[in-house]
Amino acid sequence: LSRMADGTLLRDAIASDPRAWLGPEHLERFGPQPELLAKLLDAGERLPVHLHPDRDFAGRHLSCGHGKTEAWVVLDAHDDTTVHLGFSVPVGRTELADLVERQDTGGLLSRMHELPLRRGDTVLVPAGVPHALGAGAFVLEVQEPTDFSILLDWREYDLDGPREGHLGLGFDVALDAVRRTPLSAAEVEALRMPAALSTGPAEAPRPLL
Repeated sequence: LSRMADGTLLRDAIASDPRAWLGPEHLERFGPQPELLAKLLDAGERLPVHLHPDRDFAGRHLSCGHGKTEAWVVLDAHDDTTVHLGFSVPVGRTELADLVERQDTGGLLSRMHELPLRRGDTVLVPAGVPHALGAGAFVLEVQEPTDFSILLDWREYDLDGPREGHLGLGFDVALDAVRRTPLSAAEVEALRMPAALSTGPAEAPRPLL
């Protein structure tokens, strides 16, 4: 629902001339939908450990053709900002269910990779991979156009995890969406591109409003 300079909603502008906006190949494959959602996320505190289902899970359980793989472009970050991304050790199904039921946040985070985030970094977060964006991160998030989230961690947040954390499926089903196998060092390296490896120096973020 982004507004353009003349006040027109981007949605309406695309609908008025989808071929010009999206191109013939995209239009033929997907119809007049951008197939992407972009938003700005300013994390004043560490976000809860959560994940998003993939397309197969969403199709089987949520009657939707989209899951939610997402990517972040880090526009700014504090010196100590980190992200927890994927498990670093194998986590059994019963083990994970127990961690979630007991809300053992420390146990969850200790089983995950923790990576520093710096302005200019980019991070790809595949559907199914647990993650928690750290305090002080300001990111541009580009994602599949859904709001499906499964919560693993809610104890210290104003969230009703037992009622809202499982997409209405119950945790017995929802936890099937979690990638419980660990990410290897090579996989983690492939998902995060530090600013130093980009094509040029990271610029200070410009005012957005």
